[in-house]
Amino acid sequence: MAIAIGGYAGYTGQGTSAIAIGYNTGYESQHANSIILNATGASLNSTAASALYIAPIRTAAAGTSSHLRYDPATAEITYDTRTIAYNPAVAQLDMSGEGITALSDIYFANGAALTGTTGSGTTIQVIGDLLPATTDIYSLGSSEQRWADIWLTGQSAYIGDVAIGATLNAGITPQLTLAGDLIPSASLTYSLGSTSSRWAEAYIGPGTLDIAGPVGSTATATIGTDAAGIIYTKSGFASPTVIVGPAPGATTGAVGGWFIGVTGAEGTSGYDLYAQENLSTVGAGVTGPAYSLVKGVVRSITAGAGITTHSSTAGTTVALLATGVTGGTYDYPTSVAVNNYGQITSITGGPGITSYMPVSAFETITTQVLGPTIELAGVTLQITVPNSVINSHANIDVENTSTSNDRTISCWIDISGAGFTYVSDVTKTSKITKSTARTVICMDRVAITSVGTYSIKLWGSDSGGISLQHGHLMVMGNMY
Repeated sequence: MAIAIGGYAGYTGQGTSAIAIGYNTGYESQHANSIILNATGASLNSTAASALYIAPIRTAAAGTSSHLRYDPATAEITYDTRTIAYNPAVAQLDMSGEGITALSDIYFANGAALTGTTGSGTTIQVIGDLLPATTDIYSLGSSEQRWADIWLTGQSAYIGDVAIGATLNAGITPQLTLAGDLIPSASLTYSLGSTSSRWAEAYIGPGTLDIAGPVGSTATATIGTDAAGIIYTKSGFASPTVIVGPAPGATTGAVGGWFIGVTGAEGTSGYDLYAQENLSTVGAGVTGPAYSLVKGVVRSITAGAGITTHSSTAGTTVALLATGVTGGTYDYPTSVAVNNYGQITSITGGPGITSYMPVSAFETITTQVLGPTIELAGVTLQITVPNSVINSHANIDVENTSTSNDRTISCWIDISGAGFTYVSDVTKTSKITKSTARTVICMDRVAITSVGTYSIKLWGSDSGGISLQHGHLMVMGNMY
C-alpha cells in the first residue's frame, strides 16, 4: 500500500508504504518506505529506501534547535550520530569522511565548544585548547591562504624552542620579548628599521657592536665600552671633525668643548688640522680664533738680545700654536708673548739673544797605525750665537814602534760650515824617539761670524812607524 497526493505523484512504480505529496513527486520508481514532500513544482524522486525528502527548506540565519544533516543535491534530510573529526586528506572537519559545510555550533562532551555562524566575515569561537591531533604535522594557514592577524594576550608564542612573549601593562608601551637570538635568514639583505621607521633607542651590551667592512672585505670593526663607560674601538676611528669635552644635550647637540677639524686642500701647504672653541653643534656653532695644530705652529724661537738665557733651554723648539702672528721662523726676537693656553700670541724681532750656555761635542780616537795624512776624528757643532769662538782641543797618545829610528808626528784642525772654511795654520809637530811613547796635544781657537752647523776635523800624519794608542777630540762653541 502507498499514498500519492498531487498531480502525477507516485505515477509509476511507487514502492510499498511510500508517501508522495506534491506535483510530480515520486513520479517514477519511488523507493519503498520513503517519504517525499515536494512543493517546488518540479519533479522530485527518491534515491534510497527508508528515507525522507523535503523540498524546499528555508535556510535560517540562526537557531537553537538540534541539527539535522541536509543534502542539498538530493534534498534528503538525515540525522547522524557519527563523531565529527578532522580529515587531513581534505584538511576539513568531517563526519566519517564527509565534509561539514553548514555549521553553527559544535559542542563536545568535555565542555569545549566551537560557536559562531557560517559565512564570509563571521567569527568562530573556541572554548578550550585548539590542538592538532599529531604534533609537527599540520599548519595554521598556508602560503596561499594566510590569516590576517593573530591576537595573543598574556602568554608566549613558541617557534621551535624560541619563546616570543609580550608585556601588556597599563600605562606603558607594549613590549615584545624574545628568548633567543634574532638572526636574519639571509646575510646583508634585511634592515632593522628604515629611513621612515626608526627605533628610538637601542640598548646593547656588555658585548660589543660588530660592523663588517665593505662587500668583499674580511675586515670588521668593533665598538664597546670599558668599566668607566668610555667607548673604544679596536681598529681606529675616522671622522672629518670631532668635538672634545662637550656636554651633550637632547635638543642643543654638543654644548661646549673644542671643535677639531681640517682645513685647506689635501696635499697642499694650506692643509692643516685646527681647533676652535665650540658653543653648540645645533644653531650656535663655533666661536673665537681657530688654532692651528700642525702647519701654524711656531717651530722654534731663536734667542736674541732681548732674552737672556742661562741654561741649556736656549734654542730649543717650542711646539706651540702661533696665534696673532704669521707662521714662520723668527730670528733673535726681543720679546715673546704667551697667553693662558701656553700659545704664542706675538713675537717682536730683535738684534739677537745673548746666551752664556756653550755647546760642545766630543769624540774618542780609535787605535790605529799612522801614516800619510789621515783624518783622526771629526765632530759637528750647532752654533747659535753669531760672532762667537770655537775652541778645539785634542790629546793623542802615540808610540814609536821603531827600535832604531826617531819619528815625527804632525796634527792640525780645520773647520767648515755656514759658508766658512778654515784650515789651521797651527800645526803641532812632535819628535818621538825610538821605542818610546808620549802624549801629543793639538789645539786651536777660531772666531766665526754666522750661526749654523759646523764640521770640526782633526788630521794627523807621521814619517812612518808610529802607532796611535788612544786619543780624544773635545770641541766647544758659542764662546767669546
